[in-house]
Amino acid sequence: MWKLRLFLLLGLCAVPAAGAQPDAVADSVAMRLYESAGGAAIWSRVPYVKFNYTHVIGPTPARTIRHLWNRRTNEYRMELPGPTNEPYVVLFDLDTRQGTAFWNGTELEDREARVHVQDAYRRFVHDSFWLLTSLKLFEPGVERTYVADSSDAETAVLHVEFSLQGYAPSEEYWLYVDRESNLIRQALYWGPHDARDQPPRGFVWADYERHWGGSGYVYLSTFKRAIGRPHAIRTDKLQFPAAVAPDMFTSGDPKLSPPAPDPN
Repeated sequence: MWKLRLFLLLGLCAVPAAGAQPDAVADSVAMRLYESAGGAAIWSRVPYVKFNYTHVIGPTPARTIRHLWNRRTNEYRMELPGPTNEPYVVLFDLDTRQGTAFWNGTELEDREARVHVQDAYRRFVHDSFWLLTSLKLFEPGVERTYVADSSDAETAVLHVEFSLQGYAPSEEYWLYVDRESNLIRQALYWGPHDARDQPPRGFVWADYERHWGGSGYVYLSTFKRAIGRPHAIRTDKLQFPAAVAPDMFTSGDPKLSPPAPDPN
């Protein structure tokens, strides 16, 4: 049984201290994890990423956020369910964080659109992190430390700290990496507003899927199950298309969402 499960079930605030091991050890573990998910050679050639994000509470899925990312241009399309099931469509640029928003096919005015674009960017940071954690370990501002005291023959534990805003939902994580498969099996972290004297949040990484990314395979977890809480995160409907419709990043009409049910 994984250590983290025991820590959280006992209700202990058992966050391992970041050990003073050489950075080379952490970098070696992180690189094997990175390569197991596809690695730089493949990931750098992935043209588009398409996925859904759903937060599940108990047996009931909450709203589903639909994502489409043009990795060549950093154009982004996000569709979020609106108050009457007609989706908001938000089109924006990840570099400038500028864009526009539509509801039910109608473009929103500037002030309202800016609010939706800002929210969509925050959702991109949050939702894509849960899908692409293994591929974010060598981004700018990331510090990696090997936690020797919590590692063993089967599991390598990485303390990963994000010092730059906009790269991860929280500042630090502890990743439990299976030494044989080089995959994340579970992780713990504190949310931005969590008290540090409380047990950290923990999730088990599951349902790994292998998808062709254009020049090789990408291997990612599509389901994270909370430990000790009735929550789960589903990042599924994964696709890495070679091409998409020309108007995907210009049209405000819903294209990723299912049609709203007919009230009649």
